Amino acid sequence: EHEWNKDFVNNYIVPECVRQGVPYQVIIQSERFSKLAAEINKISTKDDIVVSFHLNSASASATGVETFYYPTSSKGKELAQLMLDANLQATGLKSRGIKPNNSGDRGHALFQGTKGVTTLLETGFITNETDMKVLESNKQKLAANYVAAIKEYLTKYN
Repeated sequence: EHEWNKDFVNNYIVPECVRQGVPYQVIIQSERFSKLAAEINKISTKDDIVVSFHLNSASASATGVETFYYPTSSKGKELAQLMLDANLQATGLKSRGIKPNNSGDRGHALFQGTKGVTTLLETGFITNETDMKVLESNKQKLAANYVAAIKEYLTKYN
């Protein structure tokens, strides 16, 4: 998961941000997850957004994309929907919907600890061979769509 997302962010999302004129900062999560929110807050404000890229994992038959937002954040819910739609338009994967990330859920510390509007993307299932083939063959379109969705959100709120 880490290697796929690192490649996707560095080689597809970053160049697409440059092409579309979207400002960005990349923080690569390693073993310092407990300090991730603090690291993000050092370089961001409440007006920034945080997009966390992931791949889901379950049985080999599990498929699709889902996005998460902080339960009380209407802007987060809107960003999560934009990012879900961006993925679906690029990949055609099954929609698992947008979901609130509640206390105790994986990644909740990121939502609680960051100042900016945050969304966590489960781009597809790493445990599903078809999902991964679709993601791999659509990396460029997926990146373009994700960045366009971010740009749409930023244009509306900044």
